[in-house]
Amino acid sequence: MKYRELQAYLRLQCAKSCEWLAALRYLNGDARLELRIDRSHSARGFISELVTDKGSISCTGSEAGFRLTGYNGPYFVIGLVHEGAIELIGRLDDDPMDSGVFVLSPGEKIDLVVSAGFQSTVLRFPKKVFSRREILTSEVLNGIRDTVLGYLQRSLFFYDHAHAIAETRRLQSCVVGWLKGQHSNTFAQSMVLDRRIGRAIVKMQSEVDWTFDLAELARCAGVSERNLYYLMNSHIGMTPYRFHQRCRLSRVRERLVDCQGEQVNISRFASDEGFTHTGRFAALYREHFGELPKETVQLRRAVLADESEVSAASA
Repeated sequence: MKYRELQAYLRLQCAKSCEWLAALRYLNGDARLELRIDRSHSARGFISELVTDKGSISCTGSEAGFRLTGYNGPYFVIGLVHEGAIELIGRLDDDPMDSGVFVLSPGEKIDLVVSAGFQSTVLRFPKKVFSRREILTSEVLNGIRDTVLGYLQRSLFFYDHAHAIAETRRLQSCVVGWLKGQHSNTFAQSMVLDRRIGRAIVKMQSEVDWTFDLAELARCAGVSERNLYYLMNSHIGMTPYRFHQRCRLSRVRERLVDCQGEQVNISRFASDEGFTHTGRFAALYREHFGELPKETVQLRRAVLADESEVSAASA
């Protein structure tokens, strides 16, 4: 299961069902969640999360189908389904799901049945932000869906952590505005990338052993070096080298998130991606992701602190 949106804030990747549930409990703020996995599929999943002073946004996915029961934490939750299907057991027939958006109130009982290949985005807000009855209309939920999808497109091109926080706060304000009747189209318009930029981006994302060469990248894109520089800087707000640097940093993060042992060789992971100066790498990493590499490892361990206590029941 490969995921791009909010990849820079990955917390778990290819996680076992017990790890995934432990992380859900951590993010949800309530340990009373239980997971029943469909054993006919591989039980692997991922979680990414970005937190601001207005709440949080997370992206989750699972290769296996599952049933999740328990109680929501102290947050108002808005979930957007991207892939697969979700059934809210016990919900009223007039609870709108046409838009692929589901809503959970603070402390609400959870009983979800989810299909294999499920992927979603979840926004969590402090419960003081609004009341449930303000949001259950199809117009509002469709507006929220378009807003979140527009944000996720743009999240691929966050320049650094400060930019990510600013854009996420803007998203959260837009969503709250929708819920309070102040409709916004800030993120509603989809990004349409020039095909030449697309070819360059695919090369930088997929060719992990490629050493940056602007002339070669320009030939791949089918434009001059100068035009490629201009196109990327004007359309996605990053120069080709900056985007390539972010791809390399993200790959280091993936390895840190995947690391299972007590000893994590951060400098080796960095060196494998061409970062030979440890201090400079750590500074770049914090600039892009808002934390040091060792903090990524520590947070992963905090997320999984109660893994040993989690037992995913057989289907």
